[in-house]
Amino acid sequence: MNDRAVKHPLLAALLSSLVAGLGQVYLRRWKRAFAWLAAFLGVGFLAGPGAIATYLRGAGDVWTAAPLFVVTLLATIDAYVVARVQNRASKRSETPGRTCPNCRRAADPSLDFCEWCATELDSPPEFDGEADPSSAGGPGRD
Repeated sequence: MNDRAVKHPLLAALLSSLVAGLGQVYLRRWKRAFAWLAAFLGVGFLAGPGAIATYLRGAGDVWTAAPLFVVTLLATIDAYVVARVQNRASKRSETPGRTCPNCRRAADPSLDFCEWCATELDSPPEFDGEADPSSAGGPGRD
């Protein structure tokens, strides 16, 4: 599976609303997924077995399971936002033109260096690599 593939933000949010961290697994953000699952389990452990049972049943005293609902809601929002950001980055990297090998930003095709990080770039794509003999000596030299 391609990490740069377009991901559906609503699907990521839906998966995270079912199980905290599952949307992040769909986005292939393994550390985030583990962190959200650990946060959910940690809050569940601190809230006690009554909160977990209430959360799983979906009935009973809602305030008992409120911390678990909050973690799930935050994981859902995180999955949605990360999917949107990942899709924007994927679209931005597909723009035509040269990119800097150092900072991966779009480079001005008329320059021989990156205006963002000053890394020297290869010759522009339209440049064939042969110097013009009339300009070899530079301006003003005969």
